[in-house]
Order: sequence, then structure tokens, then C-alpha cells
Amino acid sequence: MLEAYLQKRVACCRYAASPPFGKSPWLADVFVAPNHRRHRVGAALVRRAVDDATALGVRRLYLYTPNTELFYARLGWSLVERTRYRGTDVVVMSYECAA
Repeated sequence: MLEAYLQKRVACCRYAASPPFGKSPWLADVFVAPNHRRHRVGAALVRRAVDDATALGVRRLYLYTPNTELFYARLGWSLVERTRYRGTDVVVMSYECAA
């Protein structure tokens, strides 16, 4: 079970104190082990997180990424801004959850 968790994971979170970029909630910690990539596992994880957030009443989710903008754009995420965060160039994106 732990091995499966280490190969794929995702989280949604709200920041209690000053959220990054003044937005919340966030899709975070999307990870798929290299040997499991290119099999739509990441897309499935993201879709499940969006579905779960929607079921909780979330209307818009955010994420930031330094290097996977195209992956998220293909899943329907939209560019919010390009900026620097903790010394790294990142893209902030959002997703409109179903009402």
C-alpha cells in the first residue's frame, strides 16, 4: 500500500495563513513516479481531486507549477499569471469547477 502511495499522490488544501498569491484553495502535491508516467495516471489524479473539491462546494481551484503548464492546460486549466515564487519562475493556473 505504501508503495502505491509513493508512486502517485495528490492533495487539495486551503492555506490558513496568507495563501500564495492571495488565492485558495490549491491543488498541490501532484506526483506520479517516473515509471508510471505517460499512462494518464496524473490526469486521473487531477480529475479526481477536482471532482472531490467540486463535491465540497469549491467553485475554483488554483495551482502553480514551474514546468507542467501544458499538462494542466490540456486538462482545462487556465493561465492566471506568470510570476516568481520562492526564487523560481512559476505559472499560476485556475480551474472552474462544475456548479
